[in-house]
Amino acid sequence: MITEQNISFAIGEYERSQVFINSPWKQYVDGDNTAISNAAKQGAILFFNTQEEGGADCASCHSGDFFTDESFYNVATPQIGSGKGDGVDGSKDFGRFRETQNEADKFAFRTPSLLNVEVTGPWSHAGAYTSLTEVVKHMTNPQVALDNYDITQLSQDSIRNLDKLTENTQEALDAASFEIVPVSFNDVEIANIVEFLKSLTDPCVKDRECLAKWIPDTNIAEDPNGHQLNAVSEEGNLL
Repeated sequence: MITEQNISFAIGEYERSQVFINSPWKQYVDGDNTAISNAAKQGAILFFNTQEEGGADCASCHSGDFFTDESFYNVATPQIGSGKGDGVDGSKDFGRFRETQNEADKFAFRTPSLLNVEVTGPWSHAGAYTSLTEVVKHMTNPQVALDNYDITQLSQDSIRNLDKLTENTQEALDAASFEIVPVSFNDVEIANIVEFLKSLTDPCVKDRECLAKWIPDTNIAEDPNGHQLNAVSEEGNLL
């Protein structure tokens, strides 16, 4: 029977079936020293080590098996789009504050999991970054990243509030809920961290054949649900 409850159960089971955790990093942790590259290993050291140890201390927030502490932080990633702030135009991204009304939560967003992060771009809460390299650069020095933000990386048309990007993001950075201590890494070190992040990718998520049971067939005409996927209204419009 098609009911709201049964639809919810079905979607829940579909989502729970997508457990993509068989990554090179997992194999490395399980004892296969050849599972990741030397660059990824160097990146892992920078990722997990504290700043006092010469690292970036990423694991202080991206912790545990899922690489997230599930907490909320203001890391001042660029604000683009419509925003969900208050005021006349509502262009600012107030984040967690919208739920708690706690000033300390303003501009804060939940720490995302880094599992399969390689394939989940564009990155940041508003999708302002289109490469992992730029994301890492931001997290190591948000102010420099904001000052050098390249707006041409955005391919979408008609993105709202681009004229307010710098002002709104600077306000978020100035109101950072915890002290962001910049880290000075060279391009090789940044690249090594990116290689480590790529080692968190389960190969299945980049293999259409492996993903076949979760996605429609490329040939809609042969898809048994093709008529539903391409349902047409009485007015002749795709639903």
